[in-house]
This record gives sequence, structure tokens and C-alpha cells, in this order.
Amino acid sequence: RLINLRKKNAIIYKKLFQNKSYVQIQEEISESSWFGFSFILTGKLKNKRDKLIKILDYYNIENRPIVAGNIKKHKMMKYFKNLSFKNLRNASLVNKNGFMLGNSHKNLKKQLEFVSNLISKL
Repeated sequence: RLINLRKKNAIIYKKLFQNKSYVQIQEEISESSWFGFSFILTGKLKNKRDKLIKILDYYNIENRPIVAGNIKKHKMMKYFKNLSFKNLRNASLVNKNGFMLGNSHKNLKKQLEFVSNLISKL
């Protein structure tokens, strides 16, 4: 029941953010529980995630990085000197431009519309 209610929010999320030139959103390849909504800033907003995060924080809109970003950039990597990585271009892109917002079983239409307006004004 909770997953079905979160899926209703996912429909709103997709309607608000799909086909926007400044953000890429997740695609549902199989069946998702929609625990959150992921965004990758593109176009005019590429490399402006930190600015957007400050705005979201100002409005007390909780956000998180997508997974852990580029593991190669984590401080703990100094302990793994023997590991070798090629260019992690996509991981770096997500690390610099990606973030997530949580979902709920409650109707988030007003909140998602507010976030959509914030992002589009940036």
C-alpha cells in the first residue's frame, strides 16, 4: 500500500521534470519502490548543484547525494594505494551534478511543484 502511494508521487515527479533541458531524471526500468527522486543537473544547470543544494537547504528541503558519488574522490581512498581506476567520467558527473529528494506515502504534489519552481528559476 505504501509503495503504491509513493508511486502516485512518482507520477507527479515525472510530469514535472521529464523533458526538461536542465535536469535528467531517473527512468523506471523495472518496478521501483520510489523511495526517492534522483536528479542530475544538465544544460544551463550543469555544475550548479552546490548552489541549488544551498537553496534547498535554505528552504529546509532535505536532500542527499546520489548513492556515494565518485568513490575515487573519497578520503578513504588514500588507504587503497594499489587500486587503479580509469577515468570515472559518469561517476564524476553524478558526483558533481546529482542529488536525491526523499519520497513519502503522503501526497507531495505541492512540495514537488515548489521544488520544480526553485529549480526552473535557477
